[in-house]
Amino acid sequence: METKGDNKVSIDLGVISAGKGDNKNEVEVAVPTAETDINSVYEDAIHVLSSKPPKVDSKPDPATQQEDYYKTLQTNVLLVWTLSSAVLLAASIM
Repeated sequence: METKGDNKVSIDLGVISAGKGDNKNEVEVAVPTAETDINSVYEDAIHVLSSKPPKVDSKPDPATQQEDYYKTLQTNVLLVWTLSSAVLLAASIM
């Protein structure tokens, strides 16, 4: 699932501005306070959370499949070598 670019808010949640003049350490925040605005944003959020995104079936390209095959083969060879060495060690001790 690709999340690149999904972190942007499409709804205006308010405005923040730095203080002007002598009040440079103060921040002014303007948020929607009308009940209809708040309810519509809430309903939109509930709708987005309740609906599942469409499932995207992505098939890797042949180069990636080949690379994965070789990595799996290398892992299996290493496991067989390690286990056979352990069996030979256990047999030589007995």
